[in-house]
Amino acid sequence: MKTSSLTNNRMSIGTIGVLDRMKREKKSPAYKKYRINLIRTLKKYGFYEKYQELSDFDKMMVYEFRVVIHDPVCAPGYDIAKRDLRGLGKILRSDIRKEITDGVSVYDFMQMWSFLSLYYNVIDYRTHKTEEMEKEVERIKKLRKNFREITDNLLMFFIYNIMAAISDITREIYHFTIEDDNISEYQFKIGITPVLRVLYQRTQYLNIDGNKRPVYRMPYLYINSESDWNSIDSSLLGESYTGEYDKLDLYIQSHALKRMHERLDIYTNDVQNINIWKNTNNIEEIIFYKDNYLIPYNVDKVRLGYLLAKVVEDKFVITTFLLITHFDTPEGDRFKEVTGLGFTDISYWKLDRMSTFKSFNPDKYPRIAEYLKKAEIYNVLEISKRTLNKDSIKDADFDMLRNYIIKGHMSDKIQEKNIKHKMSQVQQMWKSEQLLTE
Repeated sequence: MKTSSLTNNRMSIGTIGVLDRMKREKKSPAYKKYRINLIRTLKKYGFYEKYQELSDFDKMMVYEFRVVIHDPVCAPGYDIAKRDLRGLGKILRSDIRKEITDGVSVYDFMQMWSFLSLYYNVIDYRTHKTEEMEKEVERIKKLRKNFREITDNLLMFFIYNIMAAISDITREIYHFTIEDDNISEYQFKIGITPVLRVLYQRTQYLNIDGNKRPVYRMPYLYINSESDWNSIDSSLLGESYTGEYDKLDLYIQSHALKRMHERLDIYTNDVQNINIWKNTNNIEEIIFYKDNYLIPYNVDKVRLGYLLAKVVEDKFVITTFLLITHFDTPEGDRFKEVTGLGFTDISYWKLDRMSTFKSFNPDKYPRIAEYLKKAEIYNVLEISKRTLNKDSIKDADFDMLRNYIIKGHMSDKIQEKNIKHKMSQVQQMWKSEQLLTE
């Protein structure tokens, strides 16, 4: 049996103008596309039968109650080109339709929220409710709240990642707040508008190791709030810090950004931007190792390396990035111990780049895989397979590396001519292997 339409309970929405607009929208390609996706989502969550109970008018009202993502706008006092704002809006609307888990997108959650909002109103307006129906009303109310919270959180996450991806630590940093449209008597869709602001960077110079070096203040990117400049709690430095300040402003050298780009070479620039924010926004652990401060750098809960930092003029400055295989890290020293590799061997065999691990086959080279496990860096292999910038794959040859370790050629001093000659051999062998597999 079809449920009674909301027109029987809210005559104020039954104006000719609203009904005419709804009739026109019902014939539009946008509505048809929306309905196809909605039915697919409702079937996935077991609500299609509930949808079938609705009147034609109320089915149309589900579309009227939809959530709409507007193009971002510039907050008063800031100057962001309209073309850039439109471009960001296009990216956001595209991203929310991408699958995030189990074939479901943020857009699907938005549709469920819209449907549950309408369906809740339909059953709640019934004048004669049984005890079973009252329980159903409460169930739908809780579900609606849950889907609203999920939708809000996911939208915040997507917008935050977009802002982080397009920000440039050396120039400008974008941040945002969210504004909802008011729902008027004749307009039911919920409009969500990101409001953008910008923190403009200023290059500063500090005396680091006897040289004036350019550094950049690290921002703290808040979600749905205005951002500010970042700092660390000096208590994280333990007894090694003897200064008087409870907070130390956080800075980063351009050299550190360059090393991140080189050593995390399977990740695109936008992914690297997001990861640097994630690893510096809430610093809770700093390791003091070999007279250096190491900030753990993780991706998907897997440690890939460290941001090496030092205190300069009562500022906490990130000076470089070390992949986890580097000898100035705890894991790198364990790797050196189990393999016998020397300092220059790490860069020579390109073990300081993620692309090397991307191309590594542990089944083909079980001994090297065992070394990685003993050094507690085997998880790097798994994470290296997940995200790849196809243009960054570097030359590597694990047959030569395996033989090099076994034969005990651990010299820290390799002649430049030998390096060029061997690398030429490596590159040739790599190309030959590619040709054989094509």
